[in-house]
Amino acid sequence: MILGFILIESIWWWLLTVAFLGTEIYGTHEENGWVSSFSLMMYVGILAFFFNVPVFSYIVDNPLTIILATLGYVVAGTLWSFFKWWMVVNDYVKKYNKLKKDDKNYTSTYDRPAASDEKTTFAYWIAYWPLSITWFFFGDFLNRIFKGIVDKFGRVYESIEKKAFSKLEK
Repeated sequence: MILGFILIESIWWWLLTVAFLGTEIYGTHEENGWVSSFSLMMYVGILAFFFNVPVFSYIVDNPLTIILATLGYVVAGTLWSFFKWWMVVNDYVKKYNKLKKDDKNYTSTYDRPAASDEKTTFAYWIAYWPLSITWFFFGDFLNRIFKGIVDKFGRVYESIEKKAFSKLEK
């Protein structure tokens, strides 16, 4: 039923969906739960009231499915939040080690993240894990790959630079 709705619905449904996804992506990038939550509520409400999608009756008619889906969603989000936090703290460790390596006299206390200060962030990662994972793979992950390539080939770039500028010194 929903698939048929998606395939035959008007341009207004598509525009609404694109606007919803854009708002969700923005909320994910900014890690702003209010934007994402409001956007989701508006989207579901508009689908239910203006497009006659039976969202609320489905919830009422299928409580066990909703409970199990919600439980699975929260478990997946919790696992994602563990991995994401592991990535965050390891990035901080790498940055600290780089600062320490670059400046042997570096004695400043490094401003490290504390789990007790990040409860809102964890809740966001759990609640919006599908978008957070998407942002990770299309943003963070690709960025890490490209930075890794540049780091691995840093000497090649430096030798190109030295060879080119050696012509100026002669």
